[in-house]
Order: sequence, then C-alpha cells, then structure tokens
Amino acid sequence: SPIFSPERELLGAITLSGKSGGIHKHTLGMVVSTAKAMEKQIKEDQLAREKARLGSYLDALLDSVSEGIVAIGENGQVTHVNRMAEKMLGLSTRELTGKDLAAVTGMEERLWQRVLSENDLSDWELNLNISGRPMFFLLSVRPVAVHGRLVGKILILTERRRVHELIHRFGGNQARFSFGDIQGRDPKLKRQIELARIAARTSSRVLLVGESGTGKELFAQAIHNESPRKSGPFVAVSCAAVPRDLIEAELFGYREGAFTGARRGGQMGKFELADGGTLFLDEIGSMPLEMQAKLLRVLQEGEVVRLGDERPRRVDVRVIAAANTDLMEEVRHRNFREDLYFRLNVVEIFIPPLRERREDLPLLVEHILARTASHLQRPSINISQQAMELLMGYGWPGNVRELENCLERASILCEGQLIGVEHLPRQLTMERARGFQTEQQERLLHEWEEQIIAQTLEKCGGNVSQCARKLGVSRSTLHRRMREMGLRRQRAPLL
Repeated sequence: SPIFSPERELLGAITLSGKSGGIHKHTLGMVVSTAKAMEKQIKEDQLAREKARLGSYLDALLDSVSEGIVAIGENGQVTHVNRMAEKMLGLSTRELTGKDLAAVTGMEERLWQRVLSENDLSDWELNLNISGRPMFFLLSVRPVAVHGRLVGKILILTERRRVHELIHRFGGNQARFSFGDIQGRDPKLKRQIELARIAARTSSRVLLVGESGTGKELFAQAIHNESPRKSGPFVAVSCAAVPRDLIEAELFGYREGAFTGARRGGQMGKFELADGGTLFLDEIGSMPLEMQAKLLRVLQEGEVVRLGDERPRRVDVRVIAAANTDLMEEVRHRNFREDLYFRLNVVEIFIPPLRERREDLPLLVEHILARTASHLQRPSINISQQAMELLMGYGWPGNVRELENCLERASILCEGQLIGVEHLPRQLTMERARGFQTEQQERLLHEWEEQIIAQTLEKCGGNVSQCARKLGVSRSTLHRRMREMGLRRQRAPLL
C-alpha cells in the first residue's frame, strides 16, 4: 500500500508477502490501514513542526516589540507573556502563567472589571503594586475571538516614561538652545551666564528675573541642556496664558469625570509630563494665590494629586521659574507667597535688559541678520550706518524679542541685502525726533532760567539772599545754579 505525504507526494509503500495459500482475507486491509495510519502520523508530525515553527515566529515577534504583551483567557488567567512584560512586571513566565493577573499584580478591582467586561480599551493608566514596588503603565486591551466567539484578550502595557519621551519628541517638549546661543559680551550678562552654568550642574531650583523679551526661556533651555537631566523632557508653561480655573488641571492633570468636558481616562499634567526632566514656569508672578499653595506642597512633597483624584503620584522634576516683575515687591503687597518665593529662589539669575548692554547690539544685530538671511534664503543681509545709529539710540522696551521682530520686518521690506533707515519701524524714527525736540526744549529752558536768575540778581543789587527769597529757592541752591551757569555775583556800586 503506498504512503503519501500531506501534499500527495509518494513517500514509500508497505508490502506484505508470503505463500499464496497462507494469506488471510484481512491482510490487505491491515496493510492499507497501516499505511493510512502512517500518513496520519506524518501529517500530525508535520502539523506539530509547523505549529512549533509558527510559535517560534510568534514568540520572536512578540519579543521584538517594545511593549509588554500579556494574553489572558476568558477567566482572566494568564496564558502567555512576552519578554518585555516579564521585564516590566519583574515576574517570569512561570510565575505568571495560569495565575489570575489581577491577584498577581495588585490591579485595582474597578479597572480589572473593565478589562474583563470591555473588549476595547486604549491608553488607560495602570498603577500596579507588585511585592511593594509601585509601577505605572498605560494599558490597552484587545479581544481575541475564534469563529466569532470571545476566547480571551490581549493586554498591551506601555511604560509611562517611554510614552513621555515620544510625546516630547513629537510634541515639541524639547530644549533646543544652549549657552552658546546666548549672544553678548556685556560683563553683567557674562556673570549671569557663568552663574547659570554653575546652577545647571545641580538639581537646585532657579529663579530667572528679567523684563519681557530678555531671553528667560533661552536661559532655562540652556540650563536644562547642560544639566544631568538633558536627556529628559523640557516642558514650558506660561502661567499668565492659562485661564485661572484651568491652571490646576494644566499643571497637575485630572481624573476622568473631574469636571464637565474632562477627557475619558483622565489626563496627565505638566508635572507628570516633565517627570525626569525640567518644568519651566514662566511668568510665575501671575499664578493665583490659591494655586501657589498647591504648587508649594508639590515642591515640598515631590508628589502631585490630579484634580478629582486622591492618590498621590511621585514626580522627579526640576523647576525653573521666571518672573518679569520684582517678586519680593509682590510678596510685600501680599500678591505672592513668601514661602513659595524662597522655595523657588534657590539660585537667582538676573538677565539685564537690552538698554543696559548697548555694546552688545552690533553683535546681536549680526547674529540675528545671519539667521534671518538663512531663513529667507538670501546670501546675506547687512545694515547701513544710519540705520545702525538709530538702533543704538533706541530704548528697546521689548528687549531682544523686539530687536528680532524689528530686524525680521526690515529684512523682509528691504528685498535686498542692505537695511536702510526707511525699512525700520516708525517708532525708532519717532523716538529720535522726540529726543531732538527734548534737547531743544532743555536748552531753551536752561537759557530762560539763566535769564531770570540774572535779571532778579541785578534787581537785588547782587544780594544772593534777597534774590533767593524772591525766586523761592534756598541760598545754597541759587549758588549752585549760578556756578553751573557761570554767573558771577554782581555787587551794588559804592556811592
């Protein structure tokens, strides 16, 4: 009887021979049955090998992903885990297989019931406690069905820190600037840069003080990029830009159902997003007093509690705050908490305004124009002597940010490679005109004052005391003004 493979390829045959008279009537049937049994065994062996091969591929596939994969049956018992799940949970396949997942991992009963009852969950926060070790993941659940019948579920675990890294990489939560990007030779600025470099090597909190547009976030990013936390996230929040009733949820996050319109599954706050990195709180002086108390507690405890939740969450965050006003003055006016001020002000860095470092203007102009030329795809952009004189004479209330906007506007308007006076904003030429008018007014006032003093002194016969009384000033003030004007005391003629 022939023996065929499952693919109907001839593998061999069974032959039974003997004397013709000694052959039993069932001998042929026995031979055929044996051949069929061998074919069946060959097929089963082949299926077993194929199953083992597919199993190896599946294991390799599951072990190649960066998420933890846990398969459970209908009853919630673990049937399979990949290596990443073993590593994340700190448990081996032997310790997990056949066990109730919730019992082994300490999963909250409320969430476990949702895992068992719902077929599709995405990015739910999962807080586990295995042998006293707290763990934090994002959990997604997908159903497993055979012929339309649910037979189990796949649980996908993602490390929260890795989610943060992806968010920061693609969401812009990264520091781009270093100390090399801070342009200036002014001694006051260089002292503050050196102080910032020293602070960067520690985890101490830093308070940046400076007018709007001086580059406080530039300093904050540079400190982060030179710190041991440079591989972590850099998250910036403008306290003045967040509505008063939303700032708590923005900083600390919220639980599902915490308020009307709250996102399903809740949301992490900026402190959690900055875990392992730096949180930059700009315009900290705008923070409401009630929020200042909550921020102080977070700085003291190193834990945040989401809005609507009760469970504290550990965070490892370095805080850099910035203010464009005198916070000590705000403390005196009871607009800012004194205890929070001293918590934030471990290292204070004062960034001088542009008007106090005018010698840095040519360097800044050169740097900004080179960057603008690259952005506008021009070979170079230069500035005329007259235009540079206007820049040097302007007060720059908006500091470096105003200078950047001014030069970008002028670069666009000049349409060539040379910026002239006509390309500069009107406020620069108006201030120059106002300055000229002020000089004229001061000169005329000086001449008028000199004339009045001389006439009064002449009427008083050179008597300074009498002249001072008539003018309503002290004798010493009049003497000083006379010296400044070059007036001499004229004595009355002797008769």
